[in-house]
Amino acid sequence: MQSTGIASAPTMTEDETLKQLLLHNMREEMEHASMLLEWIRRRDSDFERFLKTYLFTEGSILQEEKAATAEGVGRGRSENLRRGEEAGFTIGSLRDP
Repeated sequence: MQSTGIASAPTMTEDETLKQLLLHNMREEMEHASMLLEWIRRRDSDFERFLKTYLFTEGSILQEEKAATAEGVGRGRSENLRRGEEAGFTIGSLRDP
C-alpha cells in the first residue's frame, strides 16, 4: 500500500512558515472583504443603515436586533419597492441568459 503523504504532512502548528503564510493570507482576505463591504455600503442605503445599527456595538447582537426592529430600522427597501420605487442595489438575474 502506497502512502499518500497526508498522514505525515506537518500540521499548521508544526510548520511555522506555513502558519505565518496562512495568517498573512487570512488578513489579506479580511482586508478585501472590508473593501467589498464598503463598496456595497456606498451604493445601498439599507445596507448602510444595517451596518450603522449592528457594527461596533457592545453586548448581545440579538438584543440590538430586537431594539432595531422595534424602532423600525429594518424597514426601508421593502416599503419603497411596494410604492414602486426602484431598488438601489441589485446584482441582476441569476438565471442563465
